[in-house]
Amino acid sequence: MQDLTPPPVPQDPLASPPPDTTQATPAHRLTYVGRTATLFGIHYVNLALNLITLWIYRFWARTRVRRFLWAGARIDDEPFEYTGTGSEIFFGFLRVVAVLLVPLIVLQVIPLAFEEENEWIVFVTETVRLLAILYLIYAGTYFARRYRMSRTLWRGIRFGQAGSAWRYGALRLGHLMLVLLTLGVYFPWYQMAIARYETDNLRFGTGKFAFDGRGRDLIGRFVGVSTIALLIAIGAFFAVMMVGVFAGAYRPRLPNPSELNFNARAIIAAMAATVMLFGTFYLSFLWYKAYVYRYMAERTRLETLRLAAPTLTGFRLARLILGNASIVILSLGLLAPLALQRSMRFWCRHLTLVGTVDLATISQSERGPSVGEGLAGFFDLDLG
Repeated sequence: MQDLTPPPVPQDPLASPPPDTTQATPAHRLTYVGRTATLFGIHYVNLALNLITLWIYRFWARTRVRRFLWAGARIDDEPFEYTGTGSEIFFGFLRVVAVLLVPLIVLQVIPLAFEEENEWIVFVTETVRLLAILYLIYAGTYFARRYRMSRTLWRGIRFGQAGSAWRYGALRLGHLMLVLLTLGVYFPWYQMAIARYETDNLRFGTGKFAFDGRGRDLIGRFVGVSTIALLIAIGAFFAVMMVGVFAGAYRPRLPNPSELNFNARAIIAAMAATVMLFGTFYLSFLWYKAYVYRYMAERTRLETLRLAAPTLTGFRLARLILGNASIVILSLGLLAPLALQRSMRFWCRHLTLVGTVDLATISQSERGPSVGEGLAGFFDLDLG
């Protein structure tokens, strides 16, 4: 007798399961499988073509790297996909050059015309120029983010970045002014305001991300790090002063040859002590930064799906950043793909997705801007 039982329907990795109070909230695995040897091949071919084309090929080079990295990153073994092209980024760059080149030249020339007679005009013009450039850089990062999201797909569903790049630039510039006016105390609120605007305007198809972080939750840690930084700065100052005095560096008479050798050793010791002290400060700041990353991950959600980074610590973040810096600097950039691979593996290892989202309720979004990045390309900001 023929079996008329329908075949089982495959389950989506992120689809909402039937309610079951006996099971724990599912966690979804984020992995990276890109091969380092392949990325090295892409990197050196890109480098050669950039040199041949006087760096014009960089738009297509960036696209090749992104396609490789996106395909290597996976959620539950389902890869991401990058569909952007080098031509889109190139024409976005040309469009911005056509619009902004003349205004930037005018702002550059005006101070030269009044250099001797009207110093206040020079000061105002220079201030306006710097603020304008900073504003355009901020807006450019958002244009680039919007383009990258619109060209990123997972399981055929496109990401998107809503919101206004011009409003984002004004938001960052305004909050930065508040940070300066409060001598840095406002910094946690600045961080959360930027994260909230970016995340609340992030889309996965028709699904909307949300962020509920608050600056007041970070102020305690930030004040603690600031206090440590102040103590380190004072300690570095007195350490250098004491070594200098001990070495006789402040004696009015010229030292004899033996004192010269002693002073040289003392100066080297003072420099080493200063590097160690400020290195300690940098590590303390990374401790705060790692805490902020964990906090922001926990405060980001897509429906009932949340991010988490419970294993991210300041020590691990410091090892990543210092290791990558050493690799790039000591190799003069020749081993840059190795640093990029370390970063991708690091974030995929420490970020997890907890919860569920019903993919059946999410439909495809619009394709996004027709050209890429624009202002970011004009300022040559490589944003990944």
